[in-house]
Formats: sequence, C-alpha cells, structure tokens
Amino acid sequence: MLEGTKRISIWDPLRVLVMDVCGDMKNIGKSVEIVSSNPTTISMVVMYNTGLDVKIAKRDTFWPSYRQIRNDEVGGGMMVQFHAWLLVEEVTGLQAECGGLWLVVRGGVVEDEERVTVVGVVVCSKEDTEEQVLELLSKRLKLVKDKYGTSADVVVFVNKDLHHSFSLSPLPDLSLSRPAPGCSLLSSLTVQSLPLCQGGTLLSTRPTGCSLCALGFKETQQLDRHKESPAHRRNYLFWYYQKNKKDLIQNPHKLGLELSVVSAVQGVEMSSEQGVLEVTTVPGEEKVFKIQLKNNINLEESGGVEESAGIVVETVGIPSGEEVIRLSDEHNLTGEEDTKIRIRPGKRYRVMVTCCSNQVGQYKVPIMVAFYDEQRSSRVGEGYRLSHMAIELLMKVQTEEIITLLPTSPFTPPKKFEPWHTHETVKGRPPIRLDVEDSLMVKLPVGSYPVSDARRTVIGTRMQRTGDTKEEVVELINCRSLLDEKLTKDNYKDRWELLLHCEQWQEERDIRSFDMVGVAIKIERNSGLMVLEVPGLQENRPSVLKGDKLYVKESVRGLKEYEGAVHLVLEKKVWLGFSDKMVSKLKLGVVWDVRFSVSTFPLTNMHRAVKLAQSLSLTSSLFPSSTNLLPPKCHPKLQCYDKNVE
Repeated sequence: MLEGTKRISIWDPLRVLVMDVCGDMKNIGKSVEIVSSNPTTISMVVMYNTGLDVKIAKRDTFWPSYRQIRNDEVGGGMMVQFHAWLLVEEVTGLQAECGGLWLVVRGGVVEDEERVTVVGVVVCSKEDTEEQVLELLSKRLKLVKDKYGTSADVVVFVNKDLHHSFSLSPLPDLSLSRPAPGCSLLSSLTVQSLPLCQGGTLLSTRPTGCSLCALGFKETQQLDRHKESPAHRRNYLFWYYQKNKKDLIQNPHKLGLELSVVSAVQGVEMSSEQGVLEVTTVPGEEKVFKIQLKNNINLEESGGVEESAGIVVETVGIPSGEEVIRLSDEHNLTGEEDTKIRIRPGKRYRVMVTCCSNQVGQYKVPIMVAFYDEQRSSRVGEGYRLSHMAIELLMKVQTEEIITLLPTSPFTPPKKFEPWHTHETVKGRPPIRLDVEDSLMVKLPVGSYPVSDARRTVIGTRMQRTGDTKEEVVELINCRSLLDEKLTKDNYKDRWELLLHCEQWQEERDIRSFDMVGVAIKIERNSGLMVLEVPGLQENRPSVLKGDKLYVKESVRGLKEYEGAVHLVLEKKVWLGFSDKMVSKLKLGVVWDVRFSVSTFPLTNMHRAVKLAQSLSLTSSLFPSSTNLLPPKCHPKLQCYDKNVE
C-alpha cells in the first residue's frame, strides 16, 4: 500500500499524523490506510500507547518508503514512521518525567541558517496535573532552544488540555490551540489541525520554501513574491515539462499548431526518439537554425471569424535557462517582454536558435511554446487557458577523442548479489611463503580487528535506526556520539576504528557485485592449480592480488564451498590453490558459482597504526598545543661591523 508513496521535499508543508493507538494493533493498520489514502503525502506518523514490546521485532514494524524510530519504554510504547526523504533524528538529553518523544527535522538553509524544526509528542498520565506538565514543557523547551538556537521552529502535541494553566502562565513565543478534545498544541508556527479518525489528528504547517527552486523563506509574503519571479516560472515550466513530457511532444497539437525544423545546417537533425532534435557540434562552433510554428487549421475549421481566427502565441522559451542555447525572433516572443502574436490559419512564424559552447558535454533542454485559440480554448477569468507544446533539444559538444570513447553497447546496471548459503567450507592451498628474516623491530603485531555483529547492524541501517537488542541500541548511541563529536586525543582511536569498520563493511558489499555464476574452472596439470578466467582483472574490477581468497561452490545445488587461495594473477586469469577434495569434482559440464572476498590486510595495518599512535603517545604530536612546544632558545646578541646596517 505504501510502495508508491510520492517523494517529498524539505520545503513542502510538514504533515504529522499523531495517533493514540490505545494498545490495539488494528489502529496501527488503520494509520497505514490513512497514510496510503490521503491525497497529500504525510511526512511523519507518531503513534503512542502502541503496547509493543520486545516480543515484536522492530524489523516487523517497518513501513515501505518510511523509516522508523521506536521506543517501547515511553508513552505506553511509541513508534514514529517518517518519510525516507526526510532527515529526522531523535532529540537526546531531555528529561523523562513525562513519557514522550522529541524529534528534530533538519534540511535546507534560510538566510544562511540551517532550517530546524523540533516536533515533540508528550504523553501524560492521568495523575499529571496541568501545572506539572507546563513546568516540564518549559524546562524541555529551554533545553531545545539552547541546543538548536532560538531560530528553531517548535511544534509540541500534548494529550492533555493545558488551556487553563497556559492562560495564567503562557510560554514565550508559543501559541496554544486545541487540535482535538482533551489535547493541546503548542507551536511557534501557524499549524492547521484536522481530526482524521478517533484518536488521530493531522497537523500541517504552511510551506516555508519553494521545492522547485530549492529556496527557503521566513515569511509567506517572500514566498508569494518569489512565485511571481521569472526564475520560478522557468523552473515551474521545466517541472511541468518533465511531468507531462509524453503529451507535450505530440506534434501537431490538437489545436492545429505544428513545430518543425527549417534552415537546418549539417549536424542538426531530428532523432529517432520522438520529439528530440539532435545538434552535434565541436567546442566553439556555432550552429544556427530555425524552428517553425505553423497553424495547420484553415479558416472554416477555426470558426470562420477572421478577426479572432488563429493561434495566439504568448511565449517561446527554454525553461531551464541554459546560456549555451539562445533564442531570438522578430517580435521578441523569446524575451522577457509581454508580447503576443497571432498566427493566422495556414500561416507560419519562425524562431531562430543559436547553439554554441566551449565545453565538451551534452545539454538536453526543452524549447516550450505557450499558446491558445480564442475560438476553442476554455476561458479562465478574463483570459484563456494556455496550451503547451515542446521540442526537446539535445546538444552534443564532442571532439574526436570523445567520439572514440563513446559506448558500443547500452549500459546495464550491475546485478545485486545473491545470498550465499553453504554448510561447510573446505580450506584451500595457500601459496608458498619465503621465510625472509629482517631486522625490523615489531612494536605491535598486525592482529585482528573484526566488526562486531551489533556494529554491522548499526552500519547497515546508516545509523538511523535502533536495533532489536540492547547491544545494538548501545552501539548506535556510541557510534552517533563518535561521529557528532570533533576529533580529539581522547576519541582518536575509537573514531578511526569506527570509520575503518565502515570502510570494511562497504568494501565487503562492493566486492560482491563481481560475483560470477555458472563459470567453468580448469586444472593445470603441471602445477595442480585451478585456472579461472575473471573479466575486468586488467582494470582492477575486481581487484585480486596474490594471497587473496576466492570461494566457489557448484551452481544451483552446491552446499559445500571450497576456498581458493590466489597463487598467480595475469591479465585475464587467476591461478588458485584448492583442496585436493575439489579435484574429483572437476568434471565435464560442471559449472561453478564464484564469490570474491576482500583482503583485510590493508585495513588491519591501518588499525594497527591507529593503535600505535595511542600506545606510543603520538597523539600529542597529532594534536599539538602550546604546552607541548619547547621554549624558544636564547640567541646571542649580534653586532654588525657596519653600524649603518643595524
């Protein structure tokens, strides 16, 4: 139901559904129905009194297209589902006398300041008085302002009517309203509330920015003025084109307007793709041609009134504002002036297009035409509803070197690796190591630095969600605090260890994209090694070095994997040392699945370097201070033979 949830922008209104579940799982299902059926995308759903506990795993309560914050210890069990395109975090460090969750929504910059909105849902018990709740809110709001600044917007929902106490002792910069019976809403913004069901209220803020232009404003008047600007209109037209491209490139239009290319020079031609005009040029070369607008409707079809017959063209322009493509015409339809022309039945009008760029690359922009017909277009107030047409201009600026680098076949994204299930691993035959002694002093052995299961889970969720166990929750808090803090002598070792574990986790996932399925393996009789052909070895895709390990198993039915140690790497093939048990499996027609692995040797050396910096007290050199510096030496007083020099 939620797979098709529309994308939202940080500048869209923040819509928060607050719902009292009353411990009934059916109400959670009802909230899903509300979110999926609502005409506008709901940004966040906050549910309290869920009654959930550790018996229901957190992975079982995830929603498609949404992310989750869940705390079963407060508010009778609270769960937050927020849109995946929003950056939402739980506010930590607040007192917990009353149950509830406080969330911070980040994103966007308004007048050189980060836009921050704090959303709090406070769940009170029957024993809590209005005065106690209001006093607690005052303390928490002070902490919020200290942490996020006085410019942060605040929206707080309380499941208790605080009207009487608030009228006697109001909180500064906040207004109070009743979104539902027995509830209160404190906000520094203008928030609309709408009851959607029993116990469910939708809170909506006003838009504070333009999602098309990615600009934020503090006042709605500034937003209204921005929407009248030429830049916004161009961006709106480009968005409209992207949304309705299939209809806009239909040629001719049902009102009779037809777009075509005339006076075309070499390198300007219509593409096989519908509605696309290709212009091929070299850096610095200017291509000039004309686009013709023709009215194919005759006088009788247009209504027979000669004075008002014809198509009225308001504008011809490029919505994305590319400077490499310039438009010009006789009556300045392509300029900023408010100009219109009428194309009579059977007549035509031409617009000149000039393309020139000094940069190598591609520019793909639509040339759009806005027009109407006084006889057949519908009225809108005192004017007419505009129709639009477009022709997409694909400008390719190439050199001879670029042409030789063009792809020979369409790109196909790499397939996701399949789960690798085996019951047994047979060790391979490693290459012979030469025992070469050296005089280097070993301060610290290389050692092993494995990633714990809890840390793997936290890294896998991009440190956005808590896990199912206490260890994972503790690990998430530790990882977040390490990343939020500045690098210091005290956290140097722990922070670098976390970053190296993140690197290892990602490398282990990336290498799996090179896994091979259904390949043949041959044996070299002289050495007894297995020979495997690996595409991309020359480009280090994948990177395979001597001593690395590969794992193979029989395709489809293999439950036993064989470890192969790399003995030799050439341009297209690797020589692997497997156990003798695998030799009997090499029969004609048997194919194998291959799994690549990452060598941990470079990362373990980095771990050791970090550990050595800590153990050898090198952090004082990495973080120098004035106390660590030696006092300046006293230089002897110098006298020059020539006194004029002094």
